[in-house]
Order: sequence, then structure tokens, then C-alpha cells
Amino acid sequence: MVAPLHVEDQILYERANKMRLLTLNRPKKLNSLDTSLVLHLLRYLKTCEFSRDIKLVLLKGSGKTFCAGGDLKHVADMFLDAPDAYTALSNIRNYSQIYGILHLLATMTTPVVTMMDGITYGAGCAISAFSQFRIATENTCLAMPETVIGAFCDMGSSYFMSRLDCNLGVYLALTGRSLKGEDVYLSGFATHFVHSSKLKDLEACLAEITDYDLESINCIIEEFAVDRNHKPSNYTMHGELLEKINDWFHYDTVEEIIDALRKDGSDFALKTANTILSHSPTGLKITLESYRRGKAMSIIECFKMETRIWHVYPYLPDFKNGVSTRLVEKKLPQWSPSTLEEIDLELDIRARIFHSFSHWTFDLVYEKDYFERPFEFTLPNEKEILDAQLVYGLNTIEKATRWFQENSKRKKYGIVEKITDVFNRHNSHFNYLTARL
Repeated sequence: MVAPLHVEDQILYERANKMRLLTLNRPKKLNSLDTSLVLHLLRYLKTCEFSRDIKLVLLKGSGKTFCAGGDLKHVADMFLDAPDAYTALSNIRNYSQIYGILHLLATMTTPVVTMMDGITYGAGCAISAFSQFRIATENTCLAMPETVIGAFCDMGSSYFMSRLDCNLGVYLALTGRSLKGEDVYLSGFATHFVHSSKLKDLEACLAEITDYDLESINCIIEEFAVDRNHKPSNYTMHGELLEKINDWFHYDTVEEIIDALRKDGSDFALKTANTILSHSPTGLKITLESYRRGKAMSIIECFKMETRIWHVYPYLPDFKNGVSTRLVEKKLPQWSPSTLEEIDLELDIRARIFHSFSHWTFDLVYEKDYFERPFEFTLPNEKEILDAQLVYGLNTIEKATRWFQENSKRKKYGIVEKITDVFNRHNSHFNYLTARL
């Protein structure tokens, strides 16, 4: 039985034996993060990390949303409508502690389970991404829609989105489109897929466990996850579509991506190009540049890069214009500059923003840093599958499936689907190249 220990207006903090349940509680604001919630959450997570009586943290959202991201209207008001420069700087520093939360989540020794049941946007993606266990359901809707409203994709997404297979993260960031249900799991973002009807029972079971090592927690969640024969209702990011996304979005400039989409000429490609072109050109270029850099960076390097961008970005025209027009007036904004061609990548983006001086900072609980996660419970990614195929001579889908099932990934749902897709796409590409010789 979960017993309330302490209640704040914006976060419900409850105790269940050695587990602590933290519920984001701004349902009318879709559980979006403002400064108060950020500071409360950081304080609670620190308490959970350093208490000998707490062995597990469970994060979820109230209502039908996990977290719709940062409250950008609140952020804009803090930055741009502060009465003086000192207040603005203080507000900025307080809000930047969200990066302290993300780094703490990424390095905590206390296991964290996040239930992404419902809308999971922006900062909601980030809180999930840096948790050890990330549970998707049939209700999960994941997106990074920042460029739609005149911002850039931040919150550590330069680390976790840039590492998704086949440039899928770049596609999602530049288009603002969403992943739903099983796609969130099969893409490698979530570690488990559990039907929402089982979340209460899973929560109760986690509250009763006595072994709190990561492997034991993983086994408990697997007991509630869908079985290997589950038939997905949202599985779209595979096969030819994923291959085309990789072909279109592997370029290093937004202009080249748009050219590739137009050259393809299909209805889907042209609609995708038009969607991208309706977003903030400045936000698009910053996002792509940060993802390309972030793929080779550690988590701390990514966080520092993004805080440096935030040192400049709130004062660019698109941020306040996009927030006020899109979120408040519900109209289409007029971006400034209005086209990609008007923005010089080297001078306007790299020199002015990425290499600017920044006096913003965020507090680190630990100095821990890493390039690749020290633990992972997701499905094998494409590189892992192809490396295993080469090293162990796994020349058929059946052999590869058996190998992964017998090793760390076990017989969980999605192994067959993931391996089949990787093999089929690469065989198709190989056959295409052979035919051209």
C-alpha cells in the first residue's frame, strides 16, 4: 500500500516501503516543468539518492500525461520580462538546474523507473531517457516539438536522440512528429512495453520487492511486459520507411536534407519537407548542429553545450515570437530570419551561438560522465546486431535471434522484430548495390 508522506502542489511524494513514488502533478498544464517544479524535483531526487532507507524511485505523471516538457511561456516570461538583468540571470540559473536533474538521473546509484503513460514531450522525453528503466504503453506519445514553437531541441536530446538508429532522432527533432506506443519501444527509446492496465499492479509489485539490484528490477518489469507474441498496433518505424529516413536525414545541413526530400519526390517526402520548412529556421539549424556534435560527446559535454546555446537563444527573435504566437495567440509565427538560406551556419550558428561565452552553469551532484550508457535494458540496436553478425558469424535471422535471446536480452518482445528488420534492410541494400555492379 502506497502511503502519502509529503504533498506539494506540483509533485506528489509518496512512500511505499523502500520505494518512493514521485508524481508530476500539474495536469492542467500537462505536467509541464516550471522553475518551482524543477527545484522541487531536484531536491526530492537528491533525498532519494542519499537516503539509506530508499532503494528505488518510481516517476510518473498525473492524468493522461507523463510530462509535456518545459513550460516555455513561463521560461520566456522569466528570461525576457524580468524587471532587471540580475533577476533574469537568477531566473535563468534556477531553471538551468533541469540539467542537474538530468545528470543526476543519468548517474544515480538508486534505480529509477519512469512510466511514460501518455504525452511525453521535450523535458518529459529527457527525464525518461536518463532513467535506467523507461516503460512505454499503448498511450505513450513521444515527441520533441521545440522547433515548431521557435525553440531548439534541448534537454539532453543532443545525447539521447542523436544515438537512435538510422537518424530517427534527427527526423523526429526536425519534423516535430511523434512516436506512439510500440514504436517508442521498438525504436530503442523505451526499455519495456507494458499495457497501461497493468501499471497499477506493476507499481504495487515494485513496492514489495526486497532485491533492488538492476537485474532483479528488470525481471520484475519483464513479468508485466507484453509477451513475445504480442501484435503491435503502432509499429511503423521499420523497413523501407526507416531506410528512407536514414537516407534523407544523414546529411549535416538542413538544406541538404530538404534537397534530398525534394529529390525523392514522394508524397510523404514532400510533406515532410514542407513540415520542416514551416518551423523556425534558426531552431532547425541549431538542433541539427547540436545533434551532429552530440553524437560524439559525453553526457556532461552535451549538457554544457546546450546551456551555452540557452545563453544566447532566448534573445533571438524566434523564441519570444514563437512562444507568444504559437502557444498564446494560436497563430502561425513569422520567423526571423524567415528562410534557411538567410542563416550562415559558420557565422550565425557556430561562431555566435556554439562558441559563445557562457556564465550559466548547473550543479552536479556527481562528477560522473560517460559516452555510452554503463547499463542498458533496451532491445539491441542496429550496430550491436551487425557487430554480432560479423563477429559470431550470425548469417541468418534465426541464428542472430537465438544468440541475442541466449545472452543479455533474453526472450523479450521485439527481439525478433528488431533483428528481422535490420537483416532485411541491410540485405536489401546489399542486393541493390550488387545489382548496380
